[in-house]
Amino acid sequence: MDPSIWNIEKAEKVLEDGAYGRAGPWWSSTADTGYRSWSAKVEKASSNA
Repeated sequence: MDPSIWNIEKAEKVLEDGAYGRAGPWWSSTADTGYRSWSAKVEKASSNA
C-alpha cells in the first residue's frame, strides 16, 4: 500500500476520533497543534499528487 494514502486515511481517522472525543488523553492542545501542522503537510502533499 502506498504509505501516503495510508497516512491520509490515518489522518482522517484521527480527526474523526478527535471530533468525537475517542482519541484518548493525548488529544491535548499541544497534540492538536502538532496534528494540525502535520495534517496541513499531508493535505498539501495529497493536493500535489
